[in-house]
Amino acid sequence: MDQRLLKRARAAYWNRFWLLLSTLVTVVSFLLGPNVEDFISGVLLAGMTVAEYKVRGFFLAGDPRGATWGWWNQCLFSLLFVIYGTYHGVFVHVSPEISDWLDPSLMPTVVSFEQLTYFTIGAVGAIGQFCLACYYRSAARFF
Repeated sequence: MDQRLLKRARAAYWNRFWLLLSTLVTVVSFLLGPNVEDFISGVLLAGMTVAEYKVRGFFLAGDPRGATWGWWNQCLFSLLFVIYGTYHGVFVHVSPEISDWLDPSLMPTVVSFEQLTYFTIGAVGAIGQFCLACYYRSAARFF
């Protein structure tokens, strides 16, 4: 087997591990306090985890579908990071527990910090997943 495909299979191995871990954390969060966001996130993460298992299998088998499936799976994940970070950055929610004991003059600082945090999560996550998508896609030239 081509070493370049094996490297991509290893990348898919680690990526599926992190996707599975994220899925499990989301499912536990949903079970502890059911909400729409955790449900949607859990379903999407589970689907991407299954696809990533297939991507790794395709790369190990030397199947060109690994490059295509990996590209689309990671592009979707990248887009979801943008949506997640933007949504939470625009619609900031400071929990009542924090706002109750927090000095009201500090509230704008807390909101700004939360916005910066979510916009950063969205941008860094999206860039990272898009780089992985490009890495997978580059395997198409090896077939």
